[in-house]
Parts: sequence; C-alpha cells; structure tokens
Amino acid sequence: MPLFGNDLFMAIDAHGSVIGWAYLHTIWHYWHHNHCKGLKDDDDYLRGVCGCELNEWAKVRSVVFDNDEYFTLGTDGLWHQKFADELWDKATEQYDKKINRARAGARERWRK
Repeated sequence: MPLFGNDLFMAIDAHGSVIGWAYLHTIWHYWHHNHCKGLKDDDDYLRGVCGCELNEWAKVRSVVFDNDEYFTLGTDGLWHQKFADELWDKATEQYDKKINRARAGARERWRK
C-alpha cells in the first residue's frame, strides 16, 4: 500500500492521535487484509480493526465512519475508502500488466 504521508497527516492532524492511529490501522487493514473489498458494518469488528479502546470508540466511529470523510457505507452494506479503492485498482492493473509481460517473455524464451 502506498503511503502518502503528507496527505494522511493533513487529513487526520486536527483529530488527535487516537483517531489518527485508528484511521491508519483501518486503512492498512482495508488494504492488506480485505484487498479493498470493504469492511463489514459491525461495531465490534470495526473497533477491533481500529485498535481502539471501548471508551474511545464512539468518538473514533463518528470521525472515521459516520461522516463520509474517510470511509463511506456502500450499497453493499460494507464500508469503503474511495482513494484506497482507486489505488488498489491501479496497483492490480499494473501488476497484471507485469505478469502478462513476464509470461509473454517466458513463452518467447521457451520457443527458441
């Protein structure tokens, strides 16, 4: 997952470290564990993904999930992060192109 540090810190700076870390945990989980397929809309699950304490959850949820600034609830009932989705699509497209070029090169080498 590419990390755009300036953009990330500008986006979370006003919210404090608890929400900043929760968002970073969530976006990392979204990319590496879910492959940007969405996070289920379940408070216990989301709180675990955020890595925050129960007494911090209401505030974290209100910022990270309930205001459409970071994650939005899709029609599929899952939480999505638009920019991460775009980056995922671009990364998988580039990966597929590299794989196809490598396969074509291997076929060409083995034909000789």
